[in-house]
Amino acid sequence: MQTPMDLVARHQQEVAEKAAAAEAARNANVETFTRMWLTLGPDVLKLAGTMHDGEIAQAKGSAAARWNGLVGMESQIQREEATLASRPKNRPAQPGDDVLPDRALKQRDEEWQDKTKYLRDSLAALKAEAASERRLLESYITKAR
Repeated sequence: MQTPMDLVARHQQEVAEKAAAAEAARNANVETFTRMWLTLGPDVLKLAGTMHDGEIAQAKGSAAARWNGLVGMESQIQREEATLASRPKNRPAQPGDDVLPDRALKQRDEEWQDKTKYLRDSLAALKAEAASERRLLESYITKAR
């Protein structure tokens, strides 16, 4: 059985390790953001100590929203591809099909094919939009020297 002093010492050590890890992560973030701001060159001096904090925060939010939208589109593409891949090529038989006239069955089959075509077309349009947005967003990325 451990003594209460051992438990307290172990808890203090865990707290100290977590604090050290958090500080290391913070320092890494500061270093990353410093490299990012250094890519602006001397123009960063125009932002230092000015009243542009609101604009900077708005720009950061706008950039995050654009990237989040792209990630959302790419996730939607994956979901729609999976749905389309699991969709049968022909309309599956439904209860009551045996009592419907041939023209009604033919109409339902055509509606099934039309919906499948619509899903493929909308997926292709979404892929094109996501590819275009990715190219545009990646064009803003500058490589650090």
